[in-house]
Amino acid sequence: MIFFFGKKKKKEEIVVGVDKDNVFGTMSPKGGVGKTSITVEVAFIIAQKDYRVGLVDWDLWSPRLTSRLLGSSEGPGLLELLLGEADPEDVIKEVSFTTSEGKVVRVHLVAASDKDALVRGEVKRLARELEDHYDKIKERAVALINYLATTHDIVFNDYPVPSGPAPAPFHRVAASATHWLNIVIDAVPTTAEYAARYVEMFYPSLPVYMVFVNMIKPVHYEYRAAVAKAPELCKKFAAKYVVFVPFDGKLYDVKVSGAAPPASVNYKPTESAALKVLRDAAMRLIRRDKPMGCVALHLKVL
Repeated sequence: MIFFFGKKKKKEEIVVGVDKDNVFGTMSPKGGVGKTSITVEVAFIIAQKDYRVGLVDWDLWSPRLTSRLLGSSEGPGLLELLLGEADPEDVIKEVSFTTSEGKVVRVHLVAASDKDALVRGEVKRLARELEDHYDKIKERAVALINYLATTHDIVFNDYPVPSGPAPAPFHRVAASATHWLNIVIDAVPTTAEYAARYVEMFYPSLPVYMVFVNMIKPVHYEYRAAVAKAPELCKKFAAKYVVFVPFDGKLYDVKVSGAAPPASVNYKPTESAALKVLRDAAMRLIRRDKPMGCVALHLKVL
């Protein structure tokens, strides 16, 4: 662990739709860097400590969180709620997996939509509705997250990639439905630049809680080189934490289709270098620790 102190800067007042500080939105500037995998693992690590965890899949176009945990979704989800066709109580589904030690671990998921919604053109209808009824859709989104934040210890919003097909008004609605922003990037320098650009574009008023640098090559010199960039990333995103996650195949050893248990259910943190770091991050998320400077979380020995 490294602690970085910096001068306290005067910030503009932060205005978000959700004032409860147990709500985190996770974004990544591009696909394939493990945004959803990180969200799932952190959520289930927390859930194994018997906290109530809520997850919302905001990617209506490519609902990886939904397919990861459910395979496919029956019944209404986030899309139907935003269209005013379902209430918060209608869209929350329980997802459970059993650990190797026999413990049942549960989280609550708001799936992206009913599995046939994309075929029926409902996602395109939402894009049209955003033009004329933006405030109403935003109000429904915030009401859902406030409901989840009240009934759960922690809530994670899994956002679509900003460079994807989601229209700008949809990203703004999503940004209004969180309190903190978490960012997942890889160790490629340009990824951090892309992330900073999209944060400025879509999430300018959100404070950044954690930046996860994921899929770092698990060799000593590569990992040390990545950790050395902690001060730069702390400054770029004004984050509370920067988390360095070495690549570990256990996190991605899942079925191609259909629901599959998270690595944190299948393995103990001591059996995975990545899970060791994510366990540390998860506990700080549930406590909402707010250090005076910026803290780097990483393995002391790789």
